Amino acid sequence: MHGSWTYGQHPDAVVVGSGIIGAACAEALTRRGVRVLVLDRGAVASATTASGEGNLLVSDKPPGPELGLALASLRRWPALLAELREELGPRRAA
Repeated sequence: MHGSWTYGQHPDAVVVGSGIIGAACAEALTRRGVRVLVLDRGAVASATTASGEGNLLVSDKPPGPELGLALASLRRWPALLAELREELGPRRAA
């Protein structure tokens, strides 16, 4: 993520959860200039995101919105990985 937190500052937004969804929300807000505080009871991406093992499952989805979202995620993944490699470096993006 961009920036750092200084004691005494007040966030514009608070994101609860540091998994893939929370991190994506925080990143999108931060890129728009919003000061974000991310809270999690454990380590970054250590709960549901860690349990998913990085898999984007399509085979277990019946036709409908959930399958459409899974397919959109699969299409988006290569571009997102390229963006992360550019921003974070290849080693951290992996």
